[in-house]
Amino acid sequence: MDYEVIQPSSVIRRHSRFQMKSVYGSLVFVLFIYFLTNLPSYVFDALEQLKESAYAHTVIPNLRDASFTEGRIIFGLISFFLQGAFLYGLAGIFLRTVRGSPFVTLNLFDGLLNGINKIFTYMGINLLITLFIFLWAMAFFIPLFLIFFGISLVGLGASTSYGNTFAFAALGTGMMAVLFAFSGGMLIASIPAYIKSLNYRLAFYIIYDNPNMGVMDAISESKKMMRGHKLRLFQLHCGFIGWALLSITPCALAVYKDRLILASLLLFGGLLALLPYVYTANANFYENLKRSRGAVPPINQYNEIEETPDGTRIEN
Repeated sequence: MDYEVIQPSSVIRRHSRFQMKSVYGSLVFVLFIYFLTNLPSYVFDALEQLKESAYAHTVIPNLRDASFTEGRIIFGLISFFLQGAFLYGLAGIFLRTVRGSPFVTLNLFDGLLNGINKIFTYMGINLLITLFIFLWAMAFFIPLFLIFFGISLVGLGASTSYGNTFAFAALGTGMMAVLFAFSGGMLIASIPAYIKSLNYRLAFYIIYDNPNMGVMDAISESKKMMRGHKLRLFQLHCGFIGWALLSITPCALAVYKDRLILASLLLFGGLLALLPYVYTANANFYENLKRSRGAVPPINQYNEIEETPDGTRIEN
């Protein structure tokens, strides 16, 4: 693939499949370890949900009397504190994949080995990106919710003039309207939030290539690079919809058969199977965008071997 020229999404996806073919198993294992780093938080969340279920006493005696709030908070904070460092490690591994450089599973922990100051930098990037996306979502959600809530109140006020019976019915209708306003507002607000999130998708690749860059500099550079290219990244992501549906089909069948534990395992397995493809394509998108702007990444290994249908191997 010619990185010096902006490539269509189909070419990026095709080249990503070729690049990850020889290291696919290693990438799956890396992502498996990445998910395990969040395991304590998942366990406490699962126990809290299990405590409220009808099967709580049959699984663990006295589970209903246990409290997992402290554990959820502590491990949630630890997980969030380290999340940025792991995202840095993932960015490095997938950049090495598309650049033809070797990697090992321990590269996932590169962010942790860079020192406490760098860990705070990676955490800051992750925190600000999360905050910016949340604020954009709220900027659209709050007005939408207030509009629908106001309409429901007007309808309720008009109905009360016809007596208590109508007022009681209107109250139920008003509550449904509020619920609809909340869910509809969140759904609509997720669209601009996703669009804005595309601005920040390159931040960890940028900080990996520029280790001395600050938090806001990395985020600002990501926004700068994505200017005029958000639609391209959206098109790239749309290409994974079919793969995503295929990966969750076994999970959906297990849910239909009321095998919830099996469904969870199948969903986890489906994500592990798909995400190496997605992450490799995202790294290729960054690489293509960066090199087409005239910037050469610091890892100077671009000896890419492509195989033609007749078996001939061509070095680019």
